[in-house]
Amino acid sequence: MTMTPHQLAAKIRYLRETVPITDEFERILTRRGTWNRSYVWYTSQKQHWLGWLSEYGGPGYYGRKNSHRSAEFVYNHINCPPMVLWLVEASGIPRTKVAKAKQAALSAKPHLPAQSAAIRKTIPWEMIEVRLDKSGSMAKKSSTPREAGKKAASTQNLTAANGRQAGKTRLVHWVESDELDSLGHGVQFLHDKLQHEYDYTHPDRIAFLEGYGWQHGGPATVRLLGISPPSINADHWSEIVQTAREAVLDFLSNEGKQNSEFRHGPIHILFNA
Repeated sequence: MTMTPHQLAAKIRYLRETVPITDEFERILTRRGTWNRSYVWYTSQKQHWLGWLSEYGGPGYYGRKNSHRSAEFVYNHINCPPMVLWLVEASGIPRTKVAKAKQAALSAKPHLPAQSAAIRKTIPWEMIEVRLDKSGSMAKKSSTPREAGKKAASTQNLTAANGRQAGKTRLVHWVESDELDSLGHGVQFLHDKLQHEYDYTHPDRIAFLEGYGWQHGGPATVRLLGISPPSINADHWSEIVQTAREAVLDFLSNEGKQNSEFRHGPIHILFNA
């Protein structure tokens, strides 16, 4: 059955808000002067998509003459390159193919329609639809916020498993970052695998828990490294990131009461006073 814009919007709601390759693509286009977020109404490409699709029940802001279109039609007629590339990357297309689509757009004529078309030529709708169907099925099968978060959620509710904290729920907000520096107060999560991948100014940080306002059940913001070193393949990187997420959640479940030797597999912590 053909996917509708409404169904596409429902799937997009499960996808990550920020993805590293698209973020870098936006910065390059801004430097080139062909696109600039300063002049748009949305704060993320996810919000852009949801706003765009919400008007497909009628003519909407753009005065559409035919609002009864398929999701494939919508994808094939978007003329915002970052918007197109975000859906490619967020849907789960392999990083190598996303990078190829990004390069195709950057090599095209410096016009938004041409760059959008270059991405679609590299990643046609059929590839997107398969990935969205797969991620949608996994999201429906998830029985806990943690499981759903593995695929899409940028926030989740954490309920501690131990008897002391049973029933206490904390909101965890995940933010992907290209780098983890200028950290300030908070808790660093270090991964052994990254120890020799960066110079001494970026030793082996995989995640950073900002500040200490999360103590005693408050909300927590966690910056997670979004770009893997070249020597780590995509599958292994996914495992490293998931291990980091689990370590952070375990740490929060125990109210940060682990000592300085706390380890979660290959991960250990460092407090920034």
